Amino acid sequence: MRMKDLIACLRFEGDLKDDSKVAHRVINHNVQASDNGAVFNGRDSYLEIPSSNELNFGREDFTIAAEIYTEEHLDDVIGDIVSKYDEASRKGFNLTVKHHAGVVSTQSNYRNVHFGIDDDMVPLWQDCGRAGNAVVIAALAVYEGKLYAGTYEPGKDRGHVYRYEGGQEWTDLGSCDKSNKVSALAVYQGKLYAATQKHDGHGSLLPLSQNCNPGGSVFRFEGQNNWIDCGRVCEADNLLSLVVHRGRLYTSPMYTKGIYRYEGGKEWSKFPSPDSRLFALAPYHGYLYATANRLELLKPNVTHAGPDGDPDVQKVVGTDGVYRYKEGIGWEGCGKQDEETQIYASVIHKGQIYVGTWPHGTVFRHLGGDKWQNCGRLGNEEEVMGLNVYNGRLYAGTLPTAEIYRFDGDGQWKRVGRVDWTPDAPLRRALSMVVYQGRLFAGTLPSGRICAMEVGKSATYDYELEPGWKKICAVKGRINLKLFVDGRLVASSTEFDRKEYDLSNEETLKIGFGQHDYFNGKMKNLRIFNRALSEKEILEL
Repeated sequence: MRMKDLIACLRFEGDLKDDSKVAHRVINHNVQASDNGAVFNGRDSYLEIPSSNELNFGREDFTIAAEIYTEEHLDDVIGDIVSKYDEASRKGFNLTVKHHAGVVSTQSNYRNVHFGIDDDMVPLWQDCGRAGNAVVIAALAVYEGKLYAGTYEPGKDRGHVYRYEGGQEWTDLGSCDKSNKVSALAVYQGKLYAATQKHDGHGSLLPLSQNCNPGGSVFRFEGQNNWIDCGRVCEADNLLSLVVHRGRLYTSPMYTKGIYRYEGGKEWSKFPSPDSRLFALAPYHGYLYATANRLELLKPNVTHAGPDGDPDVQKVVGTDGVYRYKEGIGWEGCGKQDEETQIYASVIHKGQIYVGTWPHGTVFRHLGGDKWQNCGRLGNEEEVMGLNVYNGRLYAGTLPTAEIYRFDGDGQWKRVGRVDWTPDAPLRRALSMVVYQGRLFAGTLPSGRICAMEVGKSATYDYELEPGWKKICAVKGRINLKLFVDGRLVASSTEFDRKEYDLSNEETLKIGFGQHDYFNGKMKNLRIFNRALSEKEILEL
């Protein structure tokens, strides 16, 4: 291996220096040096190297290699490994461990490694088909190299789980419950879990369901069409969310108050919760966050026209905004979001938590304490449900026209496409989002279809990255991107013309921070080469 191609070498063995021949100046932001790697706290610590000719790769090839350590039980997302990205020009690259929950109901990406490049490329959309007879794609999640969808089915049918096979093909994995909706998905202890719901369609102005079987149960996928019943959660017949926090699985009901924790077998225990209806659950910076909506009970046989109601049960009469929980502290209120009455999805972008709202179709960013910044309305939309970070940018899906918008900063949102074109539909939703095989997927209502968008190029490791020390290597080659884990090729991007990608920018090289979050773990032996290493060289490395 030619060491003259090594343009950055940070061993992190007792210091934070660059030992390469270039000897870059390293600016430290609260990173702790140790004899066994640099320690990144996941909150505010990262390293910066000022932009230089050596690190401005332009159209040329390069390789990034690092050893990273992550804990098994997390109370935070994992975050970025290395980033050099200019938001204004949308030029540069990002290498991150994507770890998203709170995509309304689902833990969409769990410990997936993503490597992406962009040079202000135009979004390219693809119709990925309809999942069976679905009317609503309620949940999308990556598990063991495949994409899974949970659905709401019309008429007398049950909710199903489907697996994506490419093109427009979906394999039906059966109905885990008798209810009409699979509302949430999450990966927990190496298995895929699904939560169910009794949904009438009223809130989305859909025909009322003829399937009145209760949901409220959680199931574990064991392959084929084999679903193991993990128990009914309390008396709830409508579960909304699933999330893993500090090594435990949690769920919350759709129309009643409370949070429940899985104890194994078919046992669930009631977990402390605020006095509110909870939507999205997500771990972030040591806390379990929950978006909340206060309830008022209705008398029997009273129907209301709210955007998310269940007739004869209850209605939303205001919001409690967002709460967070930490062991030893309990629940704290994190403030409200102007005049919004329903707070839906949450996502972590650039180290801060963002939430989507109704009825003004607005996204808010948490500034700490009870302070929130209005980040702008998405066109004339009324609701934001799908939120996700893809290849360096924040994207959001909307109601009533199922548009996808990209956040361009300073309150600016750019429309990048529509994903549901059902004629004469009173409401259309871009409800669920996930990143898979280098693309951003969005699930819809009422077409029950899934669309995917590619912007720039990405190589995504669509498996759960195991805890402990792992060797990550990202290669930008002549025609594609490649990702290696422990010396093994695990993902490649689609092919590209290198002439179309000039990654030059004046941003600093950030280590342990980027467009997702501050890195939460340890890092050592970070090396950057100004060429694409071969598979043999990567094994030697």
